[in-house]
Amino acid sequence: MSPETMCDGLALKKKTCTGCHACYNVCPTNAIEMVLNDWGLFVPSINTSTCVSCGKCADVCPQINPVFDNTPAPPCFALKADDAILEECSSGGVFPLLCDYVLSQGGYICGPIYDSEMNVVFKITNDRAVLKQMQNSKYVFSEMGNIYKEIKEKLDANKLVLFTGCPCQVAGVKNFIGKNDKLITADLLCAGLPSKGIFQRYLKDISDGKKIVDVQFRSKKYPYGTTIMKFDDGTERVQKHDLYFLGFLSDLYKSDACAECTFANTPRQGDLSIGDLWRADLILDDTDLSRGMSCVLVNNNVGKTLFDIISKQAPYSKRISLKFLRRYNRLHNVRPANMARARFFSMLDRGQPLLKSISYSVKWKYDVGITGYWRVRNFGGVLTYYALYKLVLDLDLEPLMIEARYNSKGLPSSPALLGAKYPGYYLARYRNTVDEQYELNEHASKFIVGSDQVWNRDLLSQSTVECYMLDFVDYPMKRISIASSFGTGTLKGTEEEQKKQIELLKKFDHVSVRENSGVRLCDKLGIKATRVLDPVLLCNEKHYMDLINSSEAVLPTNYAFYYLGNVSSPNIETLAQKLGYGVIKIRRRPKKDDIIPETPITDIGTVENWLKCIYNSSFVVSDSYHATVFAILFRKPFVLVRGKIRSDDNEADRFTTLLNMFGLRDRLFKSADEIRIEDLMKPIDYDKVHSILEKEREISMEWVRKALFDNEKK
Repeated sequence: MSPETMCDGLALKKKTCTGCHACYNVCPTNAIEMVLNDWGLFVPSINTSTCVSCGKCADVCPQINPVFDNTPAPPCFALKADDAILEECSSGGVFPLLCDYVLSQGGYICGPIYDSEMNVVFKITNDRAVLKQMQNSKYVFSEMGNIYKEIKEKLDANKLVLFTGCPCQVAGVKNFIGKNDKLITADLLCAGLPSKGIFQRYLKDISDGKKIVDVQFRSKKYPYGTTIMKFDDGTERVQKHDLYFLGFLSDLYKSDACAECTFANTPRQGDLSIGDLWRADLILDDTDLSRGMSCVLVNNNVGKTLFDIISKQAPYSKRISLKFLRRYNRLHNVRPANMARARFFSMLDRGQPLLKSISYSVKWKYDVGITGYWRVRNFGGVLTYYALYKLVLDLDLEPLMIEARYNSKGLPSSPALLGAKYPGYYLARYRNTVDEQYELNEHASKFIVGSDQVWNRDLLSQSTVECYMLDFVDYPMKRISIASSFGTGTLKGTEEEQKKQIELLKKFDHVSVRENSGVRLCDKLGIKATRVLDPVLLCNEKHYMDLINSSEAVLPTNYAFYYLGNVSSPNIETLAQKLGYGVIKIRRRPKKDDIIPETPITDIGTVENWLKCIYNSSFVVSDSYHATVFAILFRKPFVLVRGKIRSDDNEADRFTTLLNMFGLRDRLFKSADEIRIEDLMKPIDYDKVHSILEKEREISMEWVRKALFDNEKK
């Protein structure tokens, strides 16, 4: 059964549209429109109200009905035209020789040129001035438009027509025209068709408000990779190491159809296939290669006749091996898209400049490297780094998440507790030694250690503490701490270890800590430190709502959220039940000797579900810093339980710093047994609390922006 439309056929064959416009030209009811998709690539759009389901679009589609009737092992040649032709060409001059022959027969040539708006469009002509515009390489999507119908008109008038284009375009023309002795085709050994949308944006960004009238990618006056922009006022701009060209060569914005090209291999589509002879220096030592050399594949008898004619006009022609061409030219179907393509389009979607998006994606560059507890199996720890990651993105900076040194290979996985995974392109591969981590200085210019107890030697090895004190960061890269915590009021470790910690801390350009005790400790060490809010309090709350809305947890309407890791008391559950609430209880760190509670402990699974439990709760009971923070953010009644291991004043400073700031110290209890019903129901003036929070945010964000965007070094 034949597909009714090419969209049906492409789906059946699991193929992607090449944008060849054949369907657009063949449709008898004009029901097909070629539109640009989100990636700036042409795709067909069918008006179902005018489509008659004749199937002609599917029949003509080269992706659905490819024809391979040429030889799979074509003879191959190196060819070079005379100096006068080479002067005006990007390569060895095969195309002008073909044009000369066709014009001598009274024929027409169809190829791509720039129009007045710098779109690359196909034009059919016998005007030599127009043909010169076709000669230079154009690493741009070439639009076929209505050219199929124009070609047919010339052929119906018994005119010889040479069509030259990418092999998918040649395949489309042959399917549309059918067998016709007056049609000659030459396909290009292309590297793929890039996004039109990206090219137009590139022109806008580099034009400086002036009108561009020409773009040359392969001028022989300049090194490869140079682009020349010509303006209507007669001036020009020479762009060496052009980033658009680099992105093209890196397969950054080509279509999926190009990544798995149906037509790249032999047998080819054209009577001839033409292109650059890359690495000609390896096989040709009998001629000057400085001005270009072409390769030609003779795919059938028509091609042989043509080649015999043009080779007599060329001063140099030599048979070469197809095997050699396969090695250095694209004569294989699969050419996977660049792994960085998803990052490139993500950067554009977030409003990053085009040239920065190309450079960062191709070169794997980042603005900020972030290290710390970002993969810890702890809801709060995961969220404080997720918040920092989002904060950096919202500041239009590119983050790179860096793991501490481990004896592992490859990319670290996203946190197990986080359903919304970090994109792989924002994760640095494991590096097992400080020497290996030095390489990170090539990828980012600023490095951040984030919040939580990243400088607590009692919890971490000395090696990890030194990593979190950014020992791998080299001058002049910036070292910044954002709301980092020592966990206690003193340095821990041996005398030698403490000496090393102090040495590393003094290398920081900007130090901020989470607790007042951290400010006092740094002051004793001769280090200027500022208290700033934990990143969870700085992050835009829309990111938390996105996580909550993605949760599939089904929760009751009225419940107390009970999140305790270090204390256990049935008192709170009893109080909640007296108030008519159910209880959702999550244990952070279960212990063997825990009393089995009447209410079962829930395995909530993900950060998303954990946040939703807090957001939908009637009140929150916890001994967790971050659970308390989110209770405050979501305006929930709460009590905070210190428990026995929180009795030390310095260790409890994370709680007192937070609660004193908002005037909520009366929500802190040493034991769950001390809590009464009145404590649970005591109202909190959250308008006042959030007014304080906004002011604190402004102060903290001013510090963060200065740390990140101030280019001065200590």
